[in-house]
Formats: sequence, structure tokens, C-alpha cells
Amino acid sequence: MPTYDPIKQRMAVRVVYDGVAWAGKTTNLRQLCTLFAAQRSAKLYSPADANGRTLYFDWMQIMAGVVCGYPLLCQVMSVPGQVVLTARRRHLLSTADVIVYVCESGEQTAAAAAAGLALYDEVARERGATVPLVVQANKQDRVGALDGPSLLRVLGREGTPVVEGIASEGIGVVDTFVTAVRTVVRAIQTRSEADGFRVRVRRAETAAEVLTRLAAEHVDPAWAAELLLEEAQAALVLERAVHTIATDDDARAAARAAAIDLAPPAAQAAAASPSKVVVDASRPTTPPLPSPDVPTGFIWPAHTGRATVRGLSLPANVAPAWNDDGEMIHVALDHVLRTSRRSRFSDRESARQALVRRARECTQLDRLLVPETVLIAQPAEDGACWLWTVRPKLKTLSSALQAGTASSDLVASFGSAVVDGIRSSLRHGFTLSLCPDRFGIQQGMIRYIGELSSEAPTTHEVTSAVFASVEALERAGADASVFLDAFERELSRKLTADERARAGATTRPPGANGAARATTERLDAIFARGSGAA
Repeated sequence: MPTYDPIKQRMAVRVVYDGVAWAGKTTNLRQLCTLFAAQRSAKLYSPADANGRTLYFDWMQIMAGVVCGYPLLCQVMSVPGQVVLTARRRHLLSTADVIVYVCESGEQTAAAAAAGLALYDEVARERGATVPLVVQANKQDRVGALDGPSLLRVLGREGTPVVEGIASEGIGVVDTFVTAVRTVVRAIQTRSEADGFRVRVRRAETAAEVLTRLAAEHVDPAWAAELLLEEAQAALVLERAVHTIATDDDARAAARAAAIDLAPPAAQAAAASPSKVVVDASRPTTPPLPSPDVPTGFIWPAHTGRATVRGLSLPANVAPAWNDDGEMIHVALDHVLRTSRRSRFSDRESARQALVRRARECTQLDRLLVPETVLIAQPAEDGACWLWTVRPKLKTLSSALQAGTASSDLVASFGSAVVDGIRSSLRHGFTLSLCPDRFGIQQGMIRYIGELSSEAPTTHEVTSAVFASVEALERAGADASVFLDAFERELSRKLTADERARAGATTRPPGANGAARATTERLDAIFARGSGAA
């Protein structure tokens, strides 16, 4: 229940960050502490921890506006996530005015997060009232991360406010906190307008007083042994992952891609259902070039991205021309900067939401992602915001084909890359071009340098794209059979039977007659076998 302090004449509410162990609760508070460093009270206090794991709570206080005419003090706390410390966690949740539930966004961790909400439900039943809840879909940089609405469905919490973020980069941290404060303020204002609303009148509780009460809570004497078991289990999982990476080519390549500081991006203070992003592409304004000094949450990856853009020394008065495809491309040093009329957003929040989705899609490209790719939502003077992609300048596969410098190994690698692109597209619901001019060559590796569409492709669209790729190879004089050998081999190895059926139509798409007859017949057979295998 909110507290009114008659001496300092302010309202106090408690914002409690909950979640399973390692979800990122303490990381959120540490980032808040940095971002609110100007407030003398915004200092993080942690009574005790073990190897970075909270044993009691983390605590800080932030002044956050006004409610019912009084200054609002937010006591921000995080709870211990370890199962053996459930008694302490329960006590802290029972004192919350609003709960922020921090979740890892991966499909494999979402089930544990859903189970962790059982205690929240128990506390709500014991209190006889629903406690306001906000969900943070944390660690959006992880491969396979669910977006906010998808995570809510797994948690069974549709309709709950959700914010996507990467707390370790500071992305989504402030948005989460602001959403929680607004949620509790609305609840207080609603109750203040109803009859019978009461608040406790007393001095706000201190961290020392909370610690004293928590220390009195019973904890299993064997809790330390339980923690060690948890640590051992985590170490075993890590050991297995390391072994997999060491022995599996696909896992090793994916790990290399993920290790390139793929810590995405910007926050999304969205509500339960996906909010529409308002795109205004009608105004022919000229976007400003990206700046390394954009606000927190407007660049991905946060730290390495700023350094990359700063190193380009971009001039402020350069205005590249639009090309016929509605794209603006600027080359600086050894990097290419690209935006398009479709990448103009009418407000900053819409652009940040788009940046989150684009960064997630980039990580889902796995080995096709160009290392050192940077995304920037660049505000403009007219209030709009432009989404820029910055990546190292690569020689395109089509230029190598035209120059006759594309080896058979490179053509085979392209066949494998096309399968990788189809797999990412089918599993994550976005579309990428499979034409050779949309792929670049980096140290013998094939990377994707084209645009991404957030719409999932149809089976005929995938099939048509593959036929178009083969036709482009033959027009350039390349040996299409090398491509097809690799394509067929990787198709059966990397895609499930259901995915193979979705990837290839049983009838040739209209207009797919540009390749040699033997080539098209073989491609027909490959798709037919894939469809029949399902």
C-alpha cells in the first residue's frame, strides 16, 4: 500500500523487480543507478550477494514526479531469484505497489519464467487484490529471443504492459521503470477517486528496516548447498554448450556470429498487443547522417556501435541523393551507410520499436550477419526519426560473378547461404532477398547485405526466389550444378521435413523459366523431394 510521509510531505511507493535467477533484475537497478546518478538518493545498496547473486535485495530510491498533488518517492527493489530464498522473495513481493517481472526472452527460458509467476499469483490471492504488473522481455540480443507479445502469450499474461530490452546495454531499462511508475500512479489515482481509498501515514521504511525484517525470515540451513547445486548445474550446461560449439560446425559458426557484440537494442514500451508503427514515407525530406551521440537506446550495439560510427568522422552537411529504389546510400571510409524512405518514422518511439525488431532480425540471421553491423535510429530536426544500417563495405557476389572471379567453392558457399537464409526466414517470420547482388563476400564467407522485410514469405515466394538465384548464376556464366549440389545437401541437413515442404512449391512458380531446362528440372526435383519428405 502507498505510504504518505507527513514530515517530508510526499507519497512513497515500492517498485519491486521480480524474476527467476539471472533474469537481469540487479542489472536493471545498476543501470537505473547510473542513469539517475544526478539524484543523491539514487545509490544502489545491496546488503549481501554471492558471486553476483542477490541474497537479500537490491535497493535504491528515485524521485519520480507527482501523484495526487504530492511528490512521489519510488523505493526500487529487486528480489533474490534463487528457489531456496523464496521466503525472502515472497515477503518483498507482499510489500510491492507494482511488480516488474524481468524475463529472459528465449523460448527455452520462457517456461521457467512462467512457472516463476506462480508466486506472484499466490501473493495477489493472499492480499485479496491484484498487484499491478509490468513485464520486461529482457535479453533481446539472444538468438531466438521472443518479442514482447509472444513472450506474454507464453507467460499467459496477455494484456499486461511489456517492454522489450537489453538491460546489460541500458536498453529498455528506463522505459520499464517509467511504465511501472505510470502503472502504479494510474492505480493510485483511480483508487483516490473511489470511496474508501486509504494510505498509510508514516515515515517511509528504510533499507535497514527492510533488512532487519528479512533476516528474521526462515531460510533452509542447507540453502548454501542448494546454491552450489544451482551453480554446478549452470556450469554443466555451459560445459555442454562449449562442447557442442567445439564439435559442431553450425554451432561454432553461430557462436562466432553471436560473439560479435550482438547486444541489441532499443526498448519497446509496448502494451500486450503489438502496437502499430506509424511510418510516414510521403515526405521527401533528407535524413541526417547517423551520429554517435544519439540517446541511449537509439543505437545497436550500444558500445561498439558508437565507436564504429565515431570512427567514420561523418560530416554533418553531406546530403546523399536518393536512388531509384528509394534508398539513400553513403560510403565513408570502408563502411556503407544505408537508409530508405520506408525507414522514416514519424516519432522517436516508433523508430526505437523498429530498431528493436530489426536488431532481433539481424541476430536471427546467424552466420549471414555481417560482423560490425550497426543500427541507428537518428532523430531529425522535423521530429521524425530515420533508421540507418551501417556495415563494412563488402564486394558483392554478383560483382565477383560478373568479373569471373567467383570460384566453385564460393558458388557452393552461396548455395549453403541461400539455405541459411530460407531457414532464418521460415523460423523467424521475415523475408530476405536471395539474389546474388544482396550477398557480400567477407574473407571467403558469404554475408547478407540486403534489406529485411518483417513479413513472412509464402512458399511460392521462397521457391521463386531460389529459381531467380539460379537464373542469375547462369546469366553470369557460373556453374549452377555446383550451387544445386550444395543447396540440396544443406536443405536436407539444415531444414526439418516440415520446413522443406514450406520452402518449395510442388509446381514451378510463374516466370521461372529463365534457367536452362536441365537446371530447372533438377530444382523441381529437389523441391519435390523436400515436399514429399514431409
